[in-house]
Amino acid sequence: MYHYEATFALKPELDEEKRGEILEEIKNFIANEKGKIKNLDERGMRKLAYEVEKAKEGFFVTINFQTDPLRIRKIQKFLRDKEEIIRLLIVKNKKKSSDQADQKEGEENGQS
Repeated sequence: MYHYEATFALKPELDEEKRGEILEEIKNFIANEKGKIKNLDERGMRKLAYEVEKAKEGFFVTINFQTDPLRIRKIQKFLRDKEEIIRLLIVKNKKKSSDQADQKEGEENGQS
């Protein structure tokens, strides 16, 4: 499994309850795709560098998660298809997941 970071902007007109529902739906989708959410950071309302879908600001969220590389495209498609998300960026972090690092360290120490 690899570490990924998804940062996205939600439409500014969404109220807190609707944002919560959307974030819960996203967390459940990642979990259903065998992903593990490490951190979810609601960064708040921020001004956009340029207008996106006639919006001058958006509610930014960053989610750090782990998943299998074969499943990331499905997660990315799910997020891109959400009409409430106006901007999306997903990056793969270079560090390996702690599960892989622990397993590799155990193998190096002669443990199996």
